[in-house]
Amino acid sequence: MSDNGIALQRAPKCLSAETPEELCSLEVMESVYKEMTSAIVRDELSPAQKSHADDVWRLIKMIYNGATRLEALAARNPDHIQSEAVAKAYAKALCCLNPTSPEAMECSLEDLELASRCLEAARVQPEFSQAQNQVVDQLRKTIQTANGGDSVHAAIKNVWEDRDNAARSKLLQASANFIGMYPSGASDAFAQALDFLSLQTPEDRCTLEGMEAAFKALDSELVRLECSEAQQNVIDDLWRLIKMMYNGSTRQEALEARLPGHIQDNSVAQA
Repeated sequence: MSDNGIALQRAPKCLSAETPEELCSLEVMESVYKEMTSAIVRDELSPAQKSHADDVWRLIKMIYNGATRLEALAARNPDHIQSEAVAKAYAKALCCLNPTSPEAMECSLEDLELASRCLEAARVQPEFSQAQNQVVDQLRKTIQTANGGDSVHAAIKNVWEDRDNAARSKLLQASANFIGMYPSGASDAFAQALDFLSLQTPEDRCTLEGMEAAFKALDSELVRLECSEAQQNVIDDLWRLIKMMYNGSTRQEALEARLPGHIQDNSVAQA
């Protein structure tokens, strides 16, 4: 499978809160976005795939600014906010702060200030995450820019582009140090390993023989020398999975055993 095809498969998984974190490192997301937005690939993407690429980029920007992937995913949805008034103000901010949205064209300075007053008061609450606070900060900067003389839509666009350009500089720096989404010479085996480690992958695609073959291809000195720390962790996780299956576990049982959230007794899960 080509890197482009792999990227198209990985994007929806990076956008799912159910995907294990080790399968969605920042390095993987940067590579997925880079592959999907290359000039040749972008023109061939479906509307849904283009939307996935845009959503991955929004995640990356929030992570660059200090959020975790799960925080960034939750920050896209106002339903995660308990207060109805705060959720409404947050939803308004999400719509208005994107210069390509219809709402941004109709948003007034009064609308932004009203949402800001509600969110500035709410941000002191413990449940407001770092990612959600990034939205509040962007709203505040937009209001300051509009009060400085720009039209509201120009302020929305300028603040958005400043944030976007800062993130693209980081992406270019990451690209300069990039060694590939998957180790060269073992990209197919690495893509298989990621699938084997996902609870979402159908069992008929995850035989023990397939896992052993993928691990054998990846566990060579030449391949490991090209791997980042995150890639090394994937290979090691695959070996742990295989060992648990050797000892009688199913793949699902072995994967769930790595997640403390699947233990009902909180005291046991935290031990």
